[in-house]
Amino acid sequence: MLYASLCGSQDLPHRPMLLLVVLVATRSTSRRLRLRLSRVFAAYLIYLQYLQYLQYLIYLCLTTAVIILLKMASTAHLTLDPAVFPGLIQHYPDYRVLYCKPCHAVVLPTALPRHLQQYHDISIAQRRLLEHYCQSLELNATGKDTQLPADQSLPLQPLPIRPGYSCRKCRFLTISKSIMRRHVNRAHQLSYLACTDNYCSVQLQTWFPSRTAKYWVVRKPAAEIATAQKHDALKQLELDKIQQLEQLEQDYTAQANALPDPEIIPGYAGTSGQPNLPACPWMLLQIALYSLRRPWTATIF
Repeated sequence: MLYASLCGSQDLPHRPMLLLVVLVATRSTSRRLRLRLSRVFAAYLIYLQYLQYLQYLIYLCLTTAVIILLKMASTAHLTLDPAVFPGLIQHYPDYRVLYCKPCHAVVLPTALPRHLQQYHDISIAQRRLLEHYCQSLELNATGKDTQLPADQSLPLQPLPIRPGYSCRKCRFLTISKSIMRRHVNRAHQLSYLACTDNYCSVQLQTWFPSRTAKYWVVRKPAAEIATAQKHDALKQLELDKIQQLEQLEQDYTAQANALPDPEIIPGYAGTSGQPNLPACPWMLLQIALYSLRRPWTATIF
């Protein structure tokens, strides 16, 4: 049967030698010789299978290389879109992070292609170009390696500035007032009535806007500080003017109470309706001030 299969097969190399081996193995009376020839034949078949597997691997590698070369040739004329980088993704070399502006969060290099596809619908060509470009950058592999800027530094753009609270006894920062009061109560053993004096309002920024976010304190830019100072100066000036007006009101009230009855003040109309002009200008000023504080039904000239 084996002899018939070899005679009908046209693809096996060294066919005459195999036929001779099989013929000797079937005609020989020595059991040991037949066993050895069978082993040689089995090894040869295994060798043929190995050659076929090797040819398949070579074909697969060549096909993959051709596909990669074709894709590289199709994207060789493309350039990285500025709307994607740095319009969408911004690089901070000092902190070795990639920041997504619409999402307000840091994107790790391993999650960048999936993030661009899932949340921003960026084409595969632009994703590959950005991924290839990011390979030349020094970036943090994990979020734990991300460094925080120093406190009281200028805010980073375009990171949003969040109003928050800072503990006066330790460096605990949060954007929730209830969490801050709970921290002061539990960590520093202070009552809720005394919690207000142990934290202050600050401005915060973070790389990862989540419940476990790590914040740092930022200070206002010089322009905002100048605007705030100008606003405070105007507000103080307004308060001073209000105090002056209140003082004048008190003075006018005291002077008005010191004046005699309006019916006997010269210059005011009596029952006849004709005003009498006072002889002294100071008296006219007193009448005008008095009329501003206590309006009369009578006609003032």
